[in-house]
Amino acid sequence: MSTMIELHNRWRGFAADRAKARKAVDQQIEANNAEIERLRLENINLNTSFADKWSKDKKELQEARDRAVMDAMASEDKGGLGWSGQEVLRQLGSRNTVWIYDLRKRLAAEGRLPETVNENSSVELLKSASKRKAAAQAQQPAFGHVKWLRDSDPELAGWYISDDLTLVRRERRGGVWFICGPQNEFLDGDKAFYDSTDPELISKQADLLMARLEAAS
Repeated sequence: MSTMIELHNRWRGFAADRAKARKAVDQQIEANNAEIERLRLENINLNTSFADKWSKDKKELQEARDRAVMDAMASEDKGGLGWSGQEVLRQLGSRNTVWIYDLRKRLAAEGRLPETVNENSSVELLKSASKRKAAAQAQQPAFGHVKWLRDSDPELAGWYISDDLTLVRRERRGGVWFICGPQNEFLDGDKAFYDSTDPELISKQADLLMARLEAAS
């Protein structure tokens, strides 16, 4: 009897109980949605802060690096080292000639670029040869994997320089060739052909080739 009455009373109050429970659920959902919105805005702020920080850091680092490279290429009387773009690329292990050219244009606009000199004069060729030899790294023996650079100038026909600017290769008809190192020392190839070649000619042709490649970059 009591169970019947209790169940009947629960049935009569079912709609009210359901409405009360629905209200509690709606309140919890509203609170959850508010928390979701808070987290969404927090995520947006985190992403924005991250992007702003790393964009600022990238810009500052890029400018500091570019300024250091420009200082290396600046005229010595302007506090620089007077290095050529090719020397900088060799030191950095980079081949980005477009970037170096843009930095040289900035230097020129600032009036800090070394005066243009005749790259083919004997004095400048000897200076360039000395710099090339001083900056060259220890020779690697795997000549078969060397990437050789050349120029279409007829004066440089048969002359090649390695892409790291430390090796020189000379060829002539008949497949005769030799390779020499940073100090023009014989490394491989036809020794008689090497011995018949004036070391000063090797330095001259190597530095002329470097100048042509830099001018073309």
